[in-house]
Amino acid sequence: DESNSEDEVRESEEESLSDSDEGYNDDYEDLVEGENDVQDNVIPQKRKNEEDCAPSFSSKKRKQVVKPPTAEEMIRLKETENLYQSNLFRLQIEEMISELKPRKTDKTAIKKWLQNFREFLTQLEDCEEILINKHNHVIEKIHLPLPKRKWQIGGNIQFYKPLDVKLVGSYPSGTILGPFFVLDVMLIVPKKYFHKDDCINQKYHYKRAIYLSKVASLIQKSELVSPNFGIKFWLRCGDPLKPVLLFRPQGRMTEFVEIALSVYPEDNPFKLNRFLPEKNNIRPEWWGSERTHGLLPATPYYNMSILEDIVIDKNEQLKLETFEGNQNLRDATILLSVWLQQRKLSEGLGAFNVNLLSMLMVYLVKKQKINNHMSSYQICRNVWLAFAQMDWTKRGITLASNDDQSVSCPIETFHKYFELVFVDCTGLYNLCSRLNKTIYFRVREEAEKAIKYLNDSNINGFQVLFMINLPFLHQYDHYISFTDPTTIDQTISQKSMVEKVMDFSGHGLPLFIKLVSDLLIEGLGNRLSYLCVLPVNLPQWKINEKCPDISLADDVLIFGLKLNPEHALSVIEKGPEANKDEAGKFREFWGEKCELRRFRDGTVCESVCWANSDASLIHRRIIVKKIVNYLLKFKLNITTNNYNYIANQLHDLIVNKFNPKETNEEASQAVHKTFENISQQLRDMTDIPLSIVSVRCISPVYRFTEVFPPLPVTHSINLKICEDTDRGIVFKNKNINASPFYVEPIDLVLQMAMSQKWPNDLNAGKRLIAAFNIVIASSLKKNYGLNCQITTDYIVVQKDGYIFRLHLGYSKEIALLKQQISAQGVTFYRDTPESIVLEKKFINLPKVTGALYGISQAHSAYGYATCLAKRWINSHLLDDFHFPSVVIELLMARLFVHPQPYEIVVQPLIAFLRFLNYIATTNWHIEPVIVNFNNLLTREQITDIEKSFQTNRSTLPPIVLATPYDLVGTLWTKDAPTLPTLIRLSKLAATTLKMLDIYLSTSPTITNLMKVFEPPLSSYDAVITLKKSMLPRRLQSNYFKWANRGKVNQLPISGFDPANLYLRELRDNYNEYALFYHDTYGGTVIGVVFRPTFLEATDFKISHVGPRIPKFTEGKVSLLPNKEALIQGFYILGAGLVDNIELR
Repeated sequence: DESNSEDEVRESEEESLSDSDEGYNDDYEDLVEGENDVQDNVIPQKRKNEEDCAPSFSSKKRKQVVKPPTAEEMIRLKETENLYQSNLFRLQIEEMISELKPRKTDKTAIKKWLQNFREFLTQLEDCEEILINKHNHVIEKIHLPLPKRKWQIGGNIQFYKPLDVKLVGSYPSGTILGPFFVLDVMLIVPKKYFHKDDCINQKYHYKRAIYLSKVASLIQKSELVSPNFGIKFWLRCGDPLKPVLLFRPQGRMTEFVEIALSVYPEDNPFKLNRFLPEKNNIRPEWWGSERTHGLLPATPYYNMSILEDIVIDKNEQLKLETFEGNQNLRDATILLSVWLQQRKLSEGLGAFNVNLLSMLMVYLVKKQKINNHMSSYQICRNVWLAFAQMDWTKRGITLASNDDQSVSCPIETFHKYFELVFVDCTGLYNLCSRLNKTIYFRVREEAEKAIKYLNDSNINGFQVLFMINLPFLHQYDHYISFTDPTTIDQTISQKSMVEKVMDFSGHGLPLFIKLVSDLLIEGLGNRLSYLCVLPVNLPQWKINEKCPDISLADDVLIFGLKLNPEHALSVIEKGPEANKDEAGKFREFWGEKCELRRFRDGTVCESVCWANSDASLIHRRIIVKKIVNYLLKFKLNITTNNYNYIANQLHDLIVNKFNPKETNEEASQAVHKTFENISQQLRDMTDIPLSIVSVRCISPVYRFTEVFPPLPVTHSINLKICEDTDRGIVFKNKNINASPFYVEPIDLVLQMAMSQKWPNDLNAGKRLIAAFNIVIASSLKKNYGLNCQITTDYIVVQKDGYIFRLHLGYSKEIALLKQQISAQGVTFYRDTPESIVLEKKFINLPKVTGALYGISQAHSAYGYATCLAKRWINSHLLDDFHFPSVVIELLMARLFVHPQPYEIVVQPLIAFLRFLNYIATTNWHIEPVIVNFNNLLTREQITDIEKSFQTNRSTLPPIVLATPYDLVGTLWTKDAPTLPTLIRLSKLAATTLKMLDIYLSTSPTITNLMKVFEPPLSSYDAVITLKKSMLPRRLQSNYFKWANRGKVNQLPISGFDPANLYLRELRDNYNEYALFYHDTYGGTVIGVVFRPTFLEATDFKISHVGPRIPKFTEGKVSLLPNKEALIQGFYILGAGLVDNIELR
């Protein structure tokens, strides 16, 4: 069927692309070779016209002889129709699951190794007693895997051989994720190893650690364990008292299997009623504290730590019975595990792990929310629906039956001691006792979003839910990172949480996370959509090393804040009215920041003000940062030196040094006001022959995507190099030694009213446009007193300190440029380079500008994030010639129009990170970029675009960027970027992303972050250094430092950029010999890469001479490259501008 063939085409294209990408490295020489290959392979092919490439809605299908489907195929199609979203969805699920499952040979190898390992351990002999005292922390050169503490335990402990070795967890139930497998192996210890009172004061954990250390000393000598990777301790569950042994098997399994070996007691060594949540099993006197009012405090978390080992057998048995024989349930669990893993929610401290997910599946089967007849797709859908409706914080769930429980505990009791409640089949153990509340709510939020994605036919549900990796630093708007463990310990000690710390066995990190989370949720209120903490990686260490500090080890604690765009930017926090009871609590919470205010509705309320009412957008974005800084200092005594706040680190990169106080958005808004004014004035003019019906701005500043928007300044004359004439201000002569600062002109396109009198001759039309320019300029000067300068192509107008360029157009001009006459005298119309340029200017660009302006108004982060993206791409010397700026704007727009699986961000920095990730991970060869502005494209049109893309892929450019105004997707990407440029940029984006992730989470200083904006010059064959005094954009450089803060002389010479003009000359004259790279925004160098065709020796031909020298060998004359001559040509073209050229 069509879906099958579509899937096969995609797979074959993926394989071919992955093969083609293997040979690339970071050397620019390889990139040039790749570009030549692309030109050699693609350009000679006869390209179809854009009209031919457009999706065809009326093409006739070829007649094919199709065999009727078999009965088996009919049954499968019927199943797909009833049980899956689509045939393609089913194929994708089956393919992914088959890649993640262990193969049959892997299962055989695991079974054989486990059998040998069981025989090795069960054949051990019982050892002599080990003398134990409070100073004994080493067992046979193996450090005890417990935190440093004076263990007040004495006596002798005898080692008994294990009774049995079992596989537990996800492997026996068939839900393990590959291709690398971590197997949970359970070591059953005889009951006589433990005493009935060992559950008191952590004796059980101490003896468990001793047994694990003894086993480690024995198995490290075994041939079943690989010596290459060593044996480690690992806090897999996050409990500092319950480490496991981590090692790899010997042989073929070493590469794809890791064993997590844990110790569990036989049967029930203790009475179960001793572990009820309200019971105490750690005496305060032993811990070093005192009893409160003579009462023993409850230790629910410590009780769960021991109870988990006692009841594991029953829970595993229930899980195996549920999953046995139900392959679809297993497949659904694997899918959901992938879904959680992609969102960074399933591994680490407090995570929603696979075991908890499996028990949730068991619960839903027991409640008949899932049955054996459901497909894996239907099970996933039902799990998301059910989970989104649950609330474990208020109404916990239980697997226990009231009939068969000898020791029972009401679920209300669990709610009294735990934030989240999910009770196991025994009715005593809380399965989510370690689950972080913020992560639970995050999973529930993602479940709700998953249902929305599945219900939306315009979203590729499989891709969004299972295939896209969501880095934690890309999911939220603001981040708070803690790297110093002492901050955590000091905060916990200041809060006098002795009983809680005792209950958590000295592990303060979960308590600190709860303190900060609760404080921020309460303080930020409706400014916050949700908060989540990144699960901290659980530490691992070698068995001959001491147990590390359990607070943070070598990891970072990061809180993510997803802001509510409706309230996050509000400057004032309105509280209750002053005469209400809640006002006292509000004042107590906010302290000295709280004040009484009268609001417009007449109410007098308690309030907190964080900024002035006229604060700029960039200052409003960091109001949440101010609130967090205040709350942490006021409530927890944590200063800004103790953590990093990630929000607006890259703001300084796009500050206009003429006026550093004015932000990018403010400058663009000022341009908008002036544009509206001059637009109205143009439309109101009555003293011109034809009225102006439309005035549209096509400059990036209108779309809020101009990196450095023009500022409204009064231009004064620098008499050393300029003079004032009747034609305006011009240079005195051609020999100038300095350039004025750059003035960005703002382009407007004017549409004249329809008239039959427009000529049918192009030259006559141009003369008429020139005449209109004179009339309009005269009218503007006469009626509004505006200074104007007239050219044949446009009018230069100065208004409110801005320079506008007015371009006139009429509808006939494009048609006349397309008009051609055949040899037979037949008139036909075909695109020409001139018509395409004009159509872009007067039709396509205004439409795209309007759509992008709408996005910038709906999402305030779009414009600023696009400026960051442009700044980064240009900093790596990829200007508009290599990567057009409008393509950057459209790619960024795609992340806002179709953000799934993310949500639209408020902070531009995070949108920039997502842009880098999109550039680094997108496979452009098999995936068209579709930006569906305002949902103007129907589902049928999108399908036709995708089919056309697959059919005509060989004739299309590397990036196909379709919009409602360009269904083919080649309008903006036909000439650039090229495939080598894309590959280079993809690798740069991946490297930049890694660096930013490290710097932002650990040390987000501007010095560190600026490193990702430094171009690597070592890859270029030559570097042309330009004179800084001749660069009008030198103020825009990242490293320009303003020495003089006084008034700066500026000239009303607009759009004058010698570096850009020089680049154009180089490309026009030397494009066949070299490629040229430059940073538009204040770049002082031009990188040169020689083409491989220039560096090769060629046969002597007059047309091949150029910058080459002849060489006589064996009677033949060949041409060799003459780099020095080429460099000399660069010097001649850049006389007065070039400072130095370095040939490498």
